[in-house]
Amino acid sequence: MIYRMVKVSRFGSCTVAKVGGPEELGAVLPEAVHDSETVIVKPNFVDRAPGTYTDPESLRMLFTALESRIVVVEGHQLVRVLSEGEDGLRFEIKGKTRDWSWMHRGEWSHFEKNNDWGWFRDGPHWSHLKRLDRGYMDEKGFTEFDAEYVNVTDEVWGGDVADPVKVREIVEARYSPLFDERLYGYMPEKLYRLRGSCLISYSKYKHYATFTLKYMFGLIPDPIRCWWHGPQNSRMSQSVIGVSKLYGSLFDVVGVHESLGGTPVAHPEGEITVPGFRYNLHEGLGVVGVGTDRVELDTVMCGLGSYPLSEAEYMTADIGELGCFSQELYEECRGCAGEWLPPMAES
Repeated sequence: MIYRMVKVSRFGSCTVAKVGGPEELGAVLPEAVHDSETVIVKPNFVDRAPGTYTDPESLRMLFTALESRIVVVEGHQLVRVLSEGEDGLRFEIKGKTRDWSWMHRGEWSHFEKNNDWGWFRDGPHWSHLKRLDRGYMDEKGFTEFDAEYVNVTDEVWGGDVADPVKVREIVEARYSPLFDERLYGYMPEKLYRLRGSCLISYSKYKHYATFTLKYMFGLIPDPIRCWWHGPQNSRMSQSVIGVSKLYGSLFDVVGVHESLGGTPVAHPEGEITVPGFRYNLHEGLGVVGVGTDRVELDTVMCGLGSYPLSEAEYMTADIGELGCFSQELYEECRGCAGEWLPPMAES
């Protein structure tokens, strides 16, 4: 894959660059990354549509730029394992027989109110999900890397978690209490033993607004996070903030927002159609945004991507402990959006 020549600018405390390869990417990563014996990487294995997930090309560039031990962390996501001919297992609900795909056809209301996944964990569903997920990882080329993979859903459901009392003490020594006490029990022991390490929230430029803070949402173990979204996304900001405080208390978190592989850009006449979106896939943009203040970084990338703020409400919510949104910075970046990234076309 060919990238453009290197170009670097600063927006606030954040660095935005067009990189030509792993050396250039490594040069814009902060010292905290290079000084960490272990680097934990949170990518986005959310879907299977073109450009919607962190692709092997971008992971390869990041891993090559690092000289540390690498641990990849993500949770299960039902939608990524569903494909043509695979709708998951069947189950009974409200007197009717359904399958996993039913949950993704707008039938979230039940799970927004009921967050009990015991029936899924304790029945045949979890084992089937793990088999399908191994197939997804093989299919997409993620198993070729020499990196340890920690799946938070498997760790939490398997009971291999850090003591929630100790986690609470650490979190509340830095932040106000988390909005839902269950979050204190969602820290895998494998990761807890690595506390103090650098964690990269490795977010991807997409056809909708999702940045480095929101990427931490995938570390909530539910395979569909309907309850954490809440009706009409009413719990989304609290959930994003909660899991960000959880991991931010234990790790040195750095945000990296990238367009290194195939990058989806929304367009009303886009060649690719998925439920709710049409987009085109751009190759070789080579843009990365890097920052230790993820509120500021997300503000920068939201502006450079010409997203409306209404698509990133969590960023402008009352998140004071994590950072402070700057309307002025957003406007500055939006004013030079086309210089870095193709703007999202309005539908």
